[in-house]
Order: sequence, then C-alpha cells, then structure tokens
Amino acid sequence: MKPISRFLAFALAFLLLGLSMSVAFAAGDAPVAQTIKGAVRGKVQDGLTCYFGIPFAKTTTGARRFTPPEPADTWTGVLDATKQPKDPIQDSYNALTQSEDSLKLDLWIPPHKDGEPLAVMFWIYGGSYAYGGVGKSYYDLSAMARDTGCILVAANYRLGVCGFLDLRDAVPGATANNGLRDLTLALQWVHENIAFFDGDPQNVTVFGQSAGAALADALLAVPAAAPYFDKVISQSACLDSFYAPAQAKTLANTWLSLMGNPSAKQLASMSPRKLLSRNGLLNVKQTIDAGINCTFNPVIDGEFLTCHPSQLPPKRLQKKLLIGCTKNEAAVFLFFVLWPLTKTRLADKIIMQNFSADLRPALTDGMRFPSTKGFIALTTERMYRYPMTMLADRAAESTEVYAYRYDYQPPAVKLLGLGAFHATEIPVLFDSGLKLGPVTLKITNGQEAKQVGARLRSYWGSFAKTGCPDPAWTPYTAEERATCILDTTDRIEPDPYGARMHLYQDYVSPWKQ
Repeated sequence: MKPISRFLAFALAFLLLGLSMSVAFAAGDAPVAQTIKGAVRGKVQDGLTCYFGIPFAKTTTGARRFTPPEPADTWTGVLDATKQPKDPIQDSYNALTQSEDSLKLDLWIPPHKDGEPLAVMFWIYGGSYAYGGVGKSYYDLSAMARDTGCILVAANYRLGVCGFLDLRDAVPGATANNGLRDLTLALQWVHENIAFFDGDPQNVTVFGQSAGAALADALLAVPAAAPYFDKVISQSACLDSFYAPAQAKTLANTWLSLMGNPSAKQLASMSPRKLLSRNGLLNVKQTIDAGINCTFNPVIDGEFLTCHPSQLPPKRLQKKLLIGCTKNEAAVFLFFVLWPLTKTRLADKIIMQNFSADLRPALTDGMRFPSTKGFIALTTERMYRYPMTMLADRAAESTEVYAYRYDYQPPAVKLLGLGAFHATEIPVLFDSGLKLGPVTLKITNGQEAKQVGARLRSYWGSFAKTGCPDPAWTPYTAEERATCILDTTDRIEPDPYGARMHLYQDYVSPWKQ
C-alpha cells in the first residue's frame, strides 16, 4: 500500500472509531426511564433532563377521530423521546407540523437528588380551543422547571372539530369534550408514571392560560380527573366560553350544514384538510350570531363535564386555586381585529350581546361608548374579570384561593400603547418570546423583565409545592377580594374590580341561556 493510501486508510479508520466512540458515549449519557408502557430515552438539554413526545394515547385517526382517547399501547425496546411531537390538526393545516397522532407529552426535569419527590406542574396551552400545541415550541418550559424546581409536563389535546365539536347525534360512538378527555387521560398518565421520573403523583398542579386556563378550571368539574391533581393556576381564563348542550348541538348542525351534511363514514375518512375547510365560515357566522365567545367550547354535558366550574357545590371545590388576569386583556383582540368596526352597529352587537337594555347604559357610563377604549374595557370585564371573580368567590367558600392582576408592561409592550394585554405575562413567566402571529417579540431581555419573571416563577413554584405563593400574599375571600397586583413591584389591593362588578349581577352568561 502506498504511503498516501495508508495514511488515508488510517485517517478513515480513526475517524470512524472516533465517531463510533462519540455515538456510544452520547447513547450512554442519554437518560433512560421506565414507564408502565415501556422504556423511553430522553436527553439532557440546558441542564435539564427532558423527554419529548411520549405517547399517552393511541392515535385518533379514522374511527377514533371523534371518540374518547384510549391509553397508548405498550412497546418493546427503548422509545426515542428526544423530539417534540407534532401539534394536533387545526386551521392552516400543515402535515409537516400537525398530525392526528399527536396525543403525546413532554417533560422537563430539573436537577435534584435521586429519589427526591418533586412537585409536578402540568401545563395546558391556550388558543381558543382551536389552536396550539406543544410541538411548535410555542412554550419553552425550561426556565420554569429550572427556577421552580418542579417537573414540568405539557400535553397535546385535540382541538376544534375533533376536540370540542359535539357530534354525538351525527357519529355513532362520538363523545363531547374530547379535548378535555385527552387532558384527563394525560393526567392519568402522570399519576401512573411520574414517580419513575422522581415526580410526586400526590402533588400535581394544573395550570394554563386563556382557553388552557378555562380547561384547567373545567377539570374541577370533571369527576374522572379529580384523583390526578390537587391545585389549579388559572391565567386569564375565558370562563364564559362554555356551551349548554342545546348550544353545542346548534353549532354542530351549522358545521355539518356548511360541510354538506356528510355521513359518519365520510367524516371518519375525509382528510384533515377537508375536515377543517369550513372553519373560517363557521368562525364568522358564530361571531355574528353569538358575540365574542370562542367558536369551539367545552360542553356542559352533565356527564363528563358535570357543570360550569363556578357552579360547583362547595364540597367539590376543595382544590387550592391561584387565579387572575391581565389588566387590559381584550386590548390586543379589539385593537387589531375590531378597531375598524368600533363605530359600527355590528361591533356593538358583538360586544354587548347578552346584556339587557337596562344594563347597557350603566355599563357604558363614562366610557364614551362606543369607542375602542370602551370596547376594550367592557370586553375585558365581560370575558375575564366578572366570570373570574364569580369562580373565585365561590371557591373561597371551601378552599384556599389567591388572586392576582398582572399589570407589568415591558418596554416593547409599552410602545404598542395597549397596556398589559392578553398573554403578555407568558413570555415574562417563561422567560421566552411573545408570539403575535408570525412575529415573535423578544420582550424579556431587559433586567427589569427578568426580575419580574423570576418573581412570577417563584410565586407559581411556591404555590405548586406548598399551596401558598408567598407568605405575604393575602388569601382571597368573597368579602375582601384581596388581589396581588403584579408589576415592577408587587402589592396587595382589596377588591380592585368592586366598583363595577356589581353591574353584572343581572348579566346572563351565554352558557346559561
């Protein structure tokens, strides 16, 4: 062999040996954990032990599209759990990022002593019950896990047509509230498996934002979920966005009509893209007919979801609650979506629907209504503050409740002039970017935002571990309504909404009609 050929052969052998050693080293370092269904291999990322895409349910394609989730099958060998799963199918369908085989979950585990039982925080994403997922990196829970010392879990659940459309009259075997059923099965998975990851199955806090918060609250009224969690953190829950059975049936019939009244067999076999093809028309029609509520909502069926969370009897409201909203929730919706309509009768109908003629003058007094600011104030009260207050008042009769209002505005948010609007606490809490459609705002890089975020994570983590966010945080009662105002500095304020909440005493929530 010529010298140059010999050199190339040695170089290639050395390269292959080094590559094989590095692969073996990486595989040996990769964390492996057991579950009741089989072993999973995760990875170490940013100092955390992470497992991504663990299946907790079977695929929901075909005949399972509108039926309750079923526990995942067992597997042999070691399952690769290093890649985040695809999101559930939703509008703007993309087969590369979405799938009906999406009922999987992610875990972020902070450093800890082996065998030390860690509190668990189970995150539920929002998105009007129609958008979202854990696979698009909507939410990076790394900072949350690291700073709270809790195990963070995030699970996909079915959305829109598959998750919250009540097709029981059209499809044999279909059930209502499939998205909520998915979350219940994911919580069951946590209960049965989290000890394998050094989690404490008896110390699980469910928390979410927007529709995710409403689903966290809804779980209070789901008997099947009761054994699997003991605390709830509710961030900006849209608690008016529930349906009575008759409303859900009307929506389903409208959708079926828009789809051309397909048979059950056709619904089970049609492509995801076609299944979602009439959602845009449905959204427009529902906004005009039903006002500012979400199009898809949980259904108070009296069986799985037994009642609205705010109507639970005290003996069933035993789980501790941390609940709140941002100061200017509706600003982002109405500024970008309805601003051109704020002087029209259509917008008046959308915002003021379900208010009596006698109530409207009192609600709009001093607001120069209709105006953009007036619409923002009323929508914030109607969608968030009032229903949140009613739930907090009810829960405080039988359990510990802590309330907050998030007022903080990072400099980038102040430039928008909208105040602390819906979801602005998310990037601060998670130390990440704020997604506004295709744009991501980096609003947490400043020292001030970092400090506010660290305090939020401290409060949330302390509540998850002990049931109390901070010794100085006054518990909420229906009489005092003590609320922690979260800003550059935090303070306790009594009943910040009291001057107007009484105006809603005769207001009839949509789901009551």
